[in-house]
Amino acid sequence: MRCARALMLLVALCLSALAQAEEWISGRVVAVTDGDTAVVETPNRRALRVRFYGIDAPESANADWPAQAYAAESTRFMRELIDGKKVRVRLTGQRTYKREVGEIFLREQSASAASVAALSTPLCQHHPST
Repeated sequence: MRCARALMLLVALCLSALAQAEEWISGRVVAVTDGDTAVVETPNRRALRVRFYGIDAPESANADWPAQAYAAESTRFMRELIDGKKVRVRLTGQRTYKREVGEIFLREQSASAASVAALSTPLCQHHPST
């Protein structure tokens, strides 16, 4: 009986920690920087850089490296899907490269899932810390 209580307490604590880490926000996408990063402006005018949870889209070019194959297509797809639109974001509580990690939803559709379905964007089993 003691083991069952201890197990129930442990499960309750784990679920509580998960519920506290996850947060939902609403806003409008004001920029799509690449296939897995967007900027969402919240109702209180806070600009939130969001790294999409669950996918790893091709990287756009920057000062350190050239664009990966299909980076332009991935970015274009995401811009057409969510840029300028009202969205909901499920934040995971993780951060990477000064970005919040979260899953963006347009109505009930996950932008991450739409990218996987349309472009065969690789799924991540966990979110990379890079």
